[in-house]
Amino acid sequence: MMMDAGNAWTAMALHLLALEESACIRVQQELDELISLHGRENLFTPKVMAEMKVLDALLFEAIRLCPPFLGGMKTTTKTIELKELGLQIPKNCHLIFCQPTEEGFNLSHVIGKKPENLSKQYPSPELYGFLPLK
Repeated sequence: MMMDAGNAWTAMALHLLALEESACIRVQQELDELISLHGRENLFTPKVMAEMKVLDALLFEAIRLCPPFLGGMKTTTKTIELKELGLQIPKNCHLIFCQPTEEGFNLSHVIGKKPENLSKQYPSPELYGFLPLK
């Protein structure tokens, strides 16, 4: 499952770059700047990767638009409150998930958000929930 999700997120990130030339340019500019500061050989070290704000934003959007629980019917395991929306989903509620049709991709909107923090923002309507499901 993890391999499938990783491939889907990589494919979604590449798809977003193909759709939005300005995003592609921003990612390339960030990489070029980091190479000039740290050298190509150090580009994928933890220290340099921690400085990749635009690339983090791209991955955040790829995961947001293609969450790991996408597809099929699921059942909530507890009551969920989405306070920002004033919405409550009861325990044992059946939900159907499908691929979002409108991507709403805006790289500038998510600069500074870290993909590794997605599960910490739980539940979150921004990320299609990360709901407690079974």
